[in-house]
Amino acid sequence: MNEDYRYLIKSIFKLEKLSDPSFIQGSKKYNHPKTPVLPTSYKKRPYVIYKAIKSGKPVVVKILLRKNYKLFFARELFVIQNLGKLIPQSDKYLPELISFGLHPAPYFIIRFYSASEPMGNYNLLIADLPAGTLTELVGAIETLHLNRLEFEQKIAGLKLRSPFVNTEPYNFYISRFFQETKKYLVKMFGLAKTTRLQELFKQSKKAFTNSPEYFCWGDANPANVLYNKNTGKFIFIDFEKAGYSYPARDFTTLYYSIYLKDPKFAEHYVALLKQKFTDTDFWQIFYFKLLIYSFPRQFRYFKEQNEYLKQKKIVSCAKLTEKEYINYF
Repeated sequence: MNEDYRYLIKSIFKLEKLSDPSFIQGSKKYNHPKTPVLPTSYKKRPYVIYKAIKSGKPVVVKILLRKNYKLFFARELFVIQNLGKLIPQSDKYLPELISFGLHPAPYFIIRFYSASEPMGNYNLLIADLPAGTLTELVGAIETLHLNRLEFEQKIAGLKLRSPFVNTEPYNFYISRFFQETKKYLVKMFGLAKTTRLQELFKQSKKAFTNSPEYFCWGDANPANVLYNKNTGKFIFIDFEKAGYSYPARDFTTLYYSIYLKDPKFAEHYVALLKQKFTDTDFWQIFYFKLLIYSFPRQFRYFKEQNEYLKQKKIVSCAKLTEKEYINYF
C-alpha cells in the first residue's frame, strides 16, 4: 500500500467486525482518496470500526495522519447540530457529520472536535458508536437523501453551526512557497540563496493588483451555500481553501459559476475574450492561481516568450479546456 495513505495511530486499537453495512470501499472502483484507506487484509470485512482499549469501553479515538497525506475526504457536506439524540456527547467534544454516502453501501464518517482546543491540519477525531446507533443513523440519512421534500422540511428546522476555520493550511503553503522558489530565483535573476524572499514577495505584489488582502472564502460556488427558508439566512460551508486573498476573486468566481451556464452569456463572454487577448498582452495580465506556482510559471514565460511573440495570433478561448482556463486565466 502507498505510504502516503498509511495512518499513524497514536493509541492502541483493536478491530471489531460487525454486521452493519460498510463505509470501507472494498472494490477498486470505489477506492477513492476521499475514503480512509486501511490495510488490504481488512478491506473485505462488511464493517470495520475502531475501538480504543481503555477500561474496555468505547472512547473517542484520535488518529494522526502523515504530514504528506492530503486531507481529501474531510470535506463537510453540511453540519447538523442536533445529533445529540443519536450520538453521546460530552462537554469537551462536539459531533460533526462530515461525510456520508449510499454507494456501494451506506456509509458515514463522524468527527468529534474539541470546542476549546484547536485542531491541527493533520488531526482527525473520529467517534466510535454502538451498532444499534449506527443502523439508526444510516437509515435516517438514507431517508433524507432519497426523499427530497422530507429532507428540505427537516433541514429547514435545524440550526446550522458556524464553520470551523483553520488558518494552518495557509501558513503551510506560504512557507512551502518560499522554500520551493529559491531555485527559480537563482536561474532567472542570478540571486543568491540568502536573498530576503519576504521583501521580494512584497515588491512583486504590486504587479498583481492594488486591492487590499483579506481572509477570504476561497471556494465560492453555489454548491457551498446553504439557505434556510425559515430564517432567510445563507450559510457558507467548505472552508478548506480559505486564506488571505482578494475579495474580488470570490465575487468573480461565484458570478461566473452561475452566469456561464447561460448559453447566450457564455457565447458573448468567449467572443469578448477572443477580441481582447493576443499573445503580446496575454502575458501582461498573467494570473497566478496559487503563490506556489508563480515563479515556476514566470520562469517558463521568460524561457518561451520569444516563441509566443513570433506567432502574433489571437488566443482562441473557445478551444481552451477547463484545465487550461485555470492555468492561464
